[in-house]
Formats: sequence, structure tokens, C-alpha cells
Amino acid sequence: MELSEHLITGIDIIDQQHKNFLKMIEDLEERVEISPSRSEVESAISFIETYANKHFQSEEKVMHLIDYDRSFEHINDHKQFYKYLE
Repeated sequence: MELSEHLITGIDIIDQQHKNFLKMIEDLEERVEISPSRSEVESAISFIETYANKHFQSEEKVMHLIDYDRSFEHINDHKQFYKYLE
């Protein structure tokens, strides 16, 4: 999975977190394909949720501090991700 253009912020630490996040999702997809136990999948999803919460909070603070011009769009992406996890 490649980092889509609308997720690239130009802020190295944030862009790296996005790459890490996508890698976690890829790893989860691979686990599901291999038919892991339910507890493994739940554990992976829980880890992804925790990572996402921390990342989204820090990213939104950074976007606010630098007056990032696409912050509204990007924060909406966060909201869509939360809906997806429900």
C-alpha cells in the first residue's frame, strides 16, 4: 500500500507515521489472509487504534501550529477512519 498524495503533509515525522500506519494495516491484512486466531486480529486492531489515536492527536496539533492549509480535509480523513473502525 502506497502513501496517497492527500496523506502527504511535507512534514517528515508525520509522513513517516503515515507510512508506519499503512504498514500496520498491511500486516493486519496479511494476518487475516493466513487465518490467525481471533485474539491475534483483535490485538492487532487494538494496537492500530491506539497508534491512530496518538498519531491523530499529535498530527492535528502540528497542523494547527503551522496553520496547515489542508488541515480540514485531513482531519475529515481521521474522522472517516474512526467510522471505519466502528
